[in-house]
Amino acid sequence: MEQQDVVLAEDDLCYTEHGRMLALLCDGMGGMQSGGVASQLAAESTFAAFRALPEEASVLAFLDEALTRADEAVSALHYADGRPLESGTTFLAVVIEDGKLYLANVGDSHCYLIRDGQLRLLSREHNLMALLLEDVANGELTLEEARSHPRRDALTSYIGMGGLRFRQLPDPPFPLRAGDEILLCSDGLYRSLSEREILETVLRAGRDVRSAADALTARAVGKELPDQDNTSALLLRYDDAAADPPRQLALRKRRAAAPKRAYRAKAGAGPAITVLSGTLRGSVFSLREDEAVLVGTDAEKCTVLLPSEYRYVSRVHCSVRCAANGKYYVTDSSLNGSYTAERRRLPRGKSVALAPGTVLHLAGGDCLLRLG
Repeated sequence: MEQQDVVLAEDDLCYTEHGRMLALLCDGMGGMQSGGVASQLAAESTFAAFRALPEEASVLAFLDEALTRADEAVSALHYADGRPLESGTTFLAVVIEDGKLYLANVGDSHCYLIRDGQLRLLSREHNLMALLLEDVANGELTLEEARSHPRRDALTSYIGMGGLRFRQLPDPPFPLRAGDEILLCSDGLYRSLSEREILETVLRAGRDVRSAADALTARAVGKELPDQDNTSALLLRYDDAAADPPRQLALRKRRAAAPKRAYRAKAGAGPAITVLSGTLRGSVFSLREDEAVLVGTDAEKCTVLLPSEYRYVSRVHCSVRCAANGKYYVTDSSLNGSYTAERRRLPRGKSVALAPGTVLHLAGGDCLLRLG
């Protein structure tokens, strides 16, 4: 299994020239093809842009543009025959400048601030669980139901999806103090260790960041948890603006990667739905034989999740089932209808058998899907 995490930091060149430092962690998505290629491309393109960044340039503007460019570059990856590579990666970057920490985040990697013996999470996760917790807060779901949801860890935003649904760019940046430590880590670390275990491991190492980073990854991997994901950690210590560049260490430990799931589908053989329009164009959602899936914009209910750019697609637009006979049975439940290429509108609430290769026009053509 390929190592799909990329952890990079650079201080000497960029820090001494422009008074700023960039550190970056990209966690390739194991459930999609070529996650290692995606993470490497996102990291290398970001560092190349950072090296060319003018001294007077805005850090926030740079990070915002870096997210967009990395997403465009990864989503454009393709095989020699033109088929999309279906790659994806998380993206977590920090820039330190003038005693301030600028953060850019997409996906579910974590950035922690360690200060005065306490651990504070600075990043937010972009996965279904975050949306489920909003439903809990609104009284629409219990906490137990959210925690037991089978797809709670599926990403709702990641580099390579072709149009980022969510991104985190805190403004203003976080002010730093001398002695602050910043930890960037993949989900393989924080899903293996509790926040208490992370904190006590770092504190036990004192000022030795090398030992701390090594101990974190060793402790996580040492648990030998089932389906343990790749584990990466990057630990920075900030002294002060007048001191030497922040000391950093990037250490990686490898485990067999559990698939990092995403709502953008994984291409594969067998029954499938292919998106033919919009930013998800070329995405393939694999189906299990004789299992009905919901199609629409509702992140909680729909297996085939369509972004809000499809303005006239309903939250639950239709259901699709591929039977053992190879035919697709579609049941429309939308306001604006589902149509075949011949502009025939499917009856609402009634299952209709369609042949493989049929193109569905959701909401009169707002979104095009091919069955099979």
